[in-house]
Amino acid sequence: MNKYQVVYSSAALEQLAEIFQYITEVLENPVSAHKTISKIIKRCGELSVFPKGSVVKYVINKAELRSVKVNNFIVFYEVDDEQSKVIVRDVIYARRDVKNLV
Repeated sequence: MNKYQVVYSSAALEQLAEIFQYITEVLENPVSAHKTISKIIKRCGELSVFPKGSVVKYVINKAELRSVKVNNFIVFYEVDDEQSKVIVRDVIYARRDVKNLV
């Protein structure tokens, strides 16, 4: 079984930084911030083995977006079979109006 390379879009990287900053500074819980980001990154890494383990949620400009939930966050990603890549597109707080953000 071939493994896929997991890559992050610039938007996803910015969102991860914002999540970390919010938990650290606003909620004043740096330990939780580290744990949360670590869990998200670990789950994204697991997508390299089973990238199509979730159903397609949205199709935007021919890109099939799938999602996985990690604690209070939803990770949106697409699978590029030709390049054997999983592209993490967005990491969004689960209680937000996701349909208007994606």
